Parts: sequence; structure tokens; C-alpha cells
Amino acid sequence: MKFIFTLILTLAFFICEGQPVQLIELSSNNAKVSPIKDDLLIVEGDRLVRFSPETGTSSVLAEERGLSLKGVLKGRYVYFSSISKRSFDLYCYDNYKGSCLKLKTFRSLDNFVAQGGDMFFIADDGEVGRELWRSSKGRYPQLVADLIPGQEDGFDRSNGLLVSSDKHVYFKTKDNRLWKSNGRNRGTKILACFNEYGLNARIGTLGVLGSKLYFSIEGYNRKNYFRELWTSDEKSNGAMKVKTIDDFSNIGVIDCYTKGHDGYVYFFHYYDYHSELWKTNGTAKGTEKIKTLGEGVPFELSVVNDKLVFYTLTEASVFDIWVSDGTGQGTTVLQSLQNVPRSSIPLAVSGDRFWYVDDGKLWEADPFAKNINALDGKFAAFSDISNIKILFPHKHELYFTGETSAGNLFLYVYKPK
Repeated sequence: MKFIFTLILTLAFFICEGQPVQLIELSSNNAKVSPIKDDLLIVEGDRLVRFSPETGTSSVLAEERGLSLKGVLKGRYVYFSSISKRSFDLYCYDNYKGSCLKLKTFRSLDNFVAQGGDMFFIADDGEVGRELWRSSKGRYPQLVADLIPGQEDGFDRSNGLLVSSDKHVYFKTKDNRLWKSNGRNRGTKILACFNEYGLNARIGTLGVLGSKLYFSIEGYNRKNYFRELWTSDEKSNGAMKVKTIDDFSNIGVIDCYTKGHDGYVYFFHYYDYHSELWKTNGTAKGTEKIKTLGEGVPFELSVVNDKLVFYTLTEASVFDIWVSDGTGQGTTVLQSLQNVPRSSIPLAVSGDRFWYVDDGKLWEADPFAKNINALDGKFAAFSDISNIKILFPHKHELYFTGETSAGNLFLYVYKPK
């Protein structure tokens, strides 16, 4: 592992409200960027770079084959991996000390989730199969539990989802069991097992709000397919069914994009190429359908300016941006776009507005005022930027990549007025 701590760029600039500011030139549109405190981490090719928007300086922290950023814990501990033959070396860079430590070599490594002072992940060390591990504040990883004893995998790649709450991490194993863990062996317990709960019953998507887990159960009970909404139950230290969403003879899915708003949790029900918006307060009586959205797969439920924002995408590539106040009448399409590929239309949400890309241009929307503006028409500086790709919002600023008229690729930041 090579570590280089030399400055490679020095700029002097201020982030001007309403204007895009060039931060650093990139060599590839596949660069991965992540915020860490007031700085940015950039993985480009085989380099991990730390960039300071405030001073305009950047430095290469590490350089190695197949470098991949895994996660950041408490704004201090940066976890990343590199490829070594047929294995993966896990490292942690301490943002305060400026030091880096090689932690361990694994056969496989994925699903990194931060919870409290621990970084949880799923890995195979060649001895116990794919199991749950944790690293506490940049220290050497510890096996949390051998969920299926021996070398058999506790997780497969399609079943290894981890989600974190304010107290635990929740996950499902390939034997159709739902677990929670506080990071210790004794604190890793089964919430529920669905091996005999109907034919082909399986745990679907997981979503967390506060300390409570919401998840779906889907299966077949000799007559019909069924889909049910469940939640964790702290009193029984288990799980309980909230409500059967439907039991019709069509295949569907419940997507737990859980978002708290006015005391409710919101989620989607998708079936036969149609989708519905639902809400629940954790009880059967308090679980109801808000509106049938029609054709299209729903994505990315967020709260903007005290309203829900999400989008649906149809097979015909029609992209509808929806806004909802939590009622059927107040759930409407804000903007409809035609012939838009799924990969080019992420929503970036921050504060009282959100952004999206259409035809290579950046658009800004306020769902409360129902204002939508193409930023290249609002600010002249945007007219010289093409092929815009949204990365993420951070501290009410939007980070994105784009090409200049000369064809050079840059990382930009935009701070709205």
C-alpha cells in the first residue's frame, strides 16, 4: 500500500450563492465522491483523494489497485478496500490522526453500515463463511456471530441487507430468519423465523424509523399470494404483523422506503406494474392506502419542505415526480418527463428543495411553491455545463459533475440563493 500526503492542487475561491463553482478536474465520470466533515473524499481510478472545498487543496491519501470506498464512521474513520489477488484487503484511514491501518484480508466484503461507534459489514474470512463483522472506531474487525455454524454462509449476496436503527442493526439471513444485533455475540438475537410461514414465504425489504424496524413478508398460502407489513416489537423482543396489504393472485412487492412524517411511516406497494402510496402508525387501523399511483415503479421517498417527494418510472421511460401532503387529494404529479433513462434521473433532496437532471440539464424545484426552474436559464454560468450528473447534496449545497464547452470534466458545487 502506497500512502502519499503531498498537496496536488491549490485553489482560492468562495462558493457563490446561485452560481456553480468548479472544484477539481476529474479524469472519469465514474469517480466516487463522499462528504467527510467539511471535506470531500474522491475515489478516482486507484486513488483515494481528500479535497477541501474551503481551501481548494487536495492530497492523495492512498493509491492501490482496485481501491473502493466502503464507508465513513463518525466523520473520522474512513473504511476502504483494495484487491489483492483473489481477496480484499480492508483498511481504515483516521481522518484526525492522518494515519492508515490495514485491518484484515477477506475473500468477500460488502454491505457496510455505520451504527453508533461501530462499522458493521458482511464478509468471508475463509473460515466461517459470509457472516456479520464489526470494526469499532477503526480497530481490527471482530466476528459478531457465526449465524450458521461452520463454513456455510450465513448470508448470500441477494440476502445480505443490513439496516441500522438508533440502537441496533437489523438483517436477514439466507435461512429466512430476521435478526437484530448490538454488535456483541450475546446481543445478537433472532426476531422472527418465517421458514414455515406459508409456502415460499420470504422476508422482503427492510426499513427503519427511529428504533423500530418495518419489513414485508411475501409468500403463497396454497390459494393466493399474500403480502403483509410487519414491525419489530420491543415488548416481546420479537416481531408482529401490522396488516395484510393484499392476498390476491398476483405477484407484487412492498417497498419499505420508510419516512416519518406527521407521526406516520410511508411506504409503497407495487403489483402488476402499478403502485400505491401507503402510510402506517404501526397499527392495523392506522395503516391505509393514500392513493393508487397508476403504472410505474416507485423510488426514493423523501421529505422536502414538509411534503413527501418521490418518483415513478414506467416501462415506457415516463418519469413522474410526485408531491404529497399525506392525503389522496394532496398527492399529485409535479412534473412529468418523457423518454428518460433510469440511470440519468436521481433526485437530490436538501432542505426546502430538490434537484434532478433532464436532457443533461440541471433543474431545481420547490414542491411547496410548485416552482420548477432550469438552472441554465436562471444562471448564465450553467449554460456552459453539459452532461450533468448529480452526486449528492451536503449542507444545503449540491455536488455534481459536468463537462465544460472544451470537453473537460469537473466536480462542481452549487449553493442556491
